[in-house]
Amino acid sequence: MSLFLLGASYKSAPLPVREALAITPDDVTLCAEALLRERGIDEVVILSTCNRTELYVNAQTDRLAHQALVALCTARLVQAKRGFAESPAWLIENYCYEKRGMEVVSHLFSVVCSLDSMVLGEAQILGQTKRAFEMAELHKTCSEVLSRLFKTALSVGKRARSETAIGSDCVSMSTSMMHIAREHCSALQDASCLVLGAGEMAQLSLRYLLQAPVKTIYVASRHYAHAQQVVEQLKADMRTSAVGTADAEMADAGTDGAGTPTAGMADVGTDGAGTRQSTTPTVLQAIDFADRYSYIAQSQLVMSMTRASSFIIAAEELEMARNAHHTAENPTSDDPLVLIDAAIPRDIDPACASLPGVQLFDTQHVQHVVDAGLSARMEAVGAVEKLIEEAQSEFLAWMQERSVTPTIKEMYEKGSVVVDRELKRCIKSFENARGQKLSSDECQLLELYGEAIVKKLLHGPTARLRKEAHTSASFYYTVSARYLFGLDTNPPGSGCPHCAHPTCLEGKGCSKRQNCETLQQVGARSAEGVAR
Repeated sequence: MSLFLLGASYKSAPLPVREALAITPDDVTLCAEALLRERGIDEVVILSTCNRTELYVNAQTDRLAHQALVALCTARLVQAKRGFAESPAWLIENYCYEKRGMEVVSHLFSVVCSLDSMVLGEAQILGQTKRAFEMAELHKTCSEVLSRLFKTALSVGKRARSETAIGSDCVSMSTSMMHIAREHCSALQDASCLVLGAGEMAQLSLRYLLQAPVKTIYVASRHYAHAQQVVEQLKADMRTSAVGTADAEMADAGTDGAGTPTAGMADVGTDGAGTRQSTTPTVLQAIDFADRYSYIAQSQLVMSMTRASSFIIAAEELEMARNAHHTAENPTSDDPLVLIDAAIPRDIDPACASLPGVQLFDTQHVQHVVDAGLSARMEAVGAVEKLIEEAQSEFLAWMQERSVTPTIKEMYEKGSVVVDRELKRCIKSFENARGQKLSSDECQLLELYGEAIVKKLLHGPTARLRKEAHTSASFYYTVSARYLFGLDTNPPGSGCPHCAHPTCLEGKGCSKRQNCETLQQVGARSAEGVAR
């Protein structure tokens, strides 16, 4: 068993590389299943957000994991056709990171606790990780090890938010976009706004816009039904006053998908003096995605976050739409238009920024939004790191004990086989001596005594084996037990001192040393060392 991670994030890779490596929700399962078809890959979970793409695998060896993940990333870089001057191999080596074993565990826990996020303490990553894990479970691309890893990660992520101040006064991606909108839209209350997308970030942004409020909100998605569903839900919330109160703001707009409130909302729905504004826009309407340019032309603010594989707003089409609109309505075509592109890959052609009156902001700009509560959250980092250390120790203990579990199980199974065989002989001897068969109650009593003897005899050895599982000598104790109890093969996942990340299979060898000693040789030598 070998935990392995290959990833790229806003810290390691420029935006064009992250765009090329990004995996859309529709492709996540296809990529995971493709990896599972590769030799030696047993489990896969893919976490792909606007700021990172990370491939988590449980493989038989590090080498096999590396080969499979690099092959997938190479294929995606080639298919992206971004015109990189460098080769895919160079891009992966210089912009991606690899982690192995407990490094994977530590990294995932830091990610879920938002210590590795663009905005320290942001809450969305917890919900995003939860959905990535749920997708893997739904399509059965993960099982025992990665399931335990991600469940532990989600647990520590929730504890970090509930037990520390890591999420206090946090400006998320959605609230950061609202800050940009307020700063660059001179009359936001009178503005018309188009939101492209119907996912979690789009829904959060819509709720923030409702609380701003803006005059008109249009919603478009590549699937009209999705946009209509979001609009109907928002209208239902408005009718039941779920939007527009401070409590609802925390309950509906500021959740992370895992039920944790997101702070940083204090100025989103107020007039600057702390007064809550009206939340009913003049228009809240779903529109056809194909009509997006005509609605952009009459809008002052566009927020886009569709996760499309290519640009959905092209500079040439945008210019034509704005010119056509302004020719009909008024003589000027340079009315201010703020475009906020929160998608990875980008939704909006960067050339749009050169059009008259157009201001374009992408995730790089969002990163630079001032985070007023950063100091309080920085002070909480130490407390979160302690929670992560506890969770790491818990997971490591589980992994170590798991490595001896097959051996302990086989010891009891062998003990039961021996007892069953000897009981049959014993019962036969009794019956021959008495000249009649034993009753079922007598046979059951003997069986109970036999089971008790097995448990008594094996309790000490198995308890010590579990204890030693947490030490560096675990491999030798396990092999010694298997040798002494006549268990012929080394179960997959058992530790090997020759491997940085143990993967000995059937006692025949490992990824680091092809000429491993046979189980009998190691067992005999280990038994001698333990005896001394």
